[in-house]
Amino acid sequence: MPRPAAPALRDRALQDRALRNQAIGTTAVAALPQPGLLQGGSALPAWIAPPGGIAFALVAFLLLAGQDATIKLLSASLALPLILAVRSVAILGVCFTLGGRRPFRAVWRSPVRWLLVGRGLIGLGAWTAYFTAARSLPLGQVAAFQFLAPLMVVLAAGWMLGEASSLRHRLLVLLGTVGALISGGSLGFSLQPALLLAATAAVLWAYAMLLTRRIARTEGALVQLVSTHLLFIAVMGPLALLSPVPPAAADLPLLMLVALLGGAGQLALYSAARSLPAPIMAPLEYTSLLWNFTFGYMIWRNTPGPAIVVGAMLIAVSCAGLLHGRWISNRAASR
Repeated sequence: MPRPAAPALRDRALQDRALRNQAIGTTAVAALPQPGLLQGGSALPAWIAPPGGIAFALVAFLLLAGQDATIKLLSASLALPLILAVRSVAILGVCFTLGGRRPFRAVWRSPVRWLLVGRGLIGLGAWTAYFTAARSLPLGQVAAFQFLAPLMVVLAAGWMLGEASSLRHRLLVLLGTVGALISGGSLGFSLQPALLLAATAAVLWAYAMLLTRRIARTEGALVQLVSTHLLFIAVMGPLALLSPVPPAAADLPLLMLVALLGGAGQLALYSAARSLPAPIMAPLEYTSLLWNFTFGYMIWRNTPGPAIVVGAMLIAVSCAGLLHGRWISNRAASR
């Protein structure tokens, strides 16, 4: 019987490898969209934002906003390190159920494992700066400062990821940033040290989002999820053991809800990062500010003031303009 040709063997080997990688949440870099120019360039974009990726991102920011609201409920009685440690243990248990040992081994064998570690540490730094600033500033103001991150991502994605954006796209993101600052009452702030921490949290979060997009070109969502929560347990686990108040039975449903919302939200976010360029995904985070105000009214009866309404309208216009631009690009590419 004649032996298969070498190219056929190579193609079959690549297909087998792709199937194995999909099983553990990794995919070859060549299968991912390549960077290109956003709207406004002289040539057709080299990548197109799939509607599925946009849906993943929108769902992710909804779930993560619900997670933050649940954490705020729990933080009245439990320490934050304990909440985060329990969340990470539960999420890793689900990851083991879904993928067995393979995603855990894939983290260690990953060619970008040090990027995974760095991204996790930067994310922890952003959390620490964010909640430290929240001790001195109103939570809405700190949250609004956090939404400077999408603008930073859009400005930096060109030279860090090769995903440049047009002037129209940047102006729409700037409009959303102004809307977020108006909603949080952060345009008329007075200079104080806590604002430096809030700005630091925004810078760190922006860098973490850029790294997430870069890592997503090599590793899948499940591997990213495992690496993130292994690091969280390593850092938050010892602090959780020092917590003066253990969780009560009444806290367990909310702790499980935090794990469910956080795990599903992060999985959707990492999945979106595989197909969405950073300048498209980052501005969609503005929608989570609208969800934050919605949950604030539903749970704590925080009535939105005029500034929140004006800011929300600007955010809605910004997001609608960005999605409309993607729709036009998708139609142009399909012709």
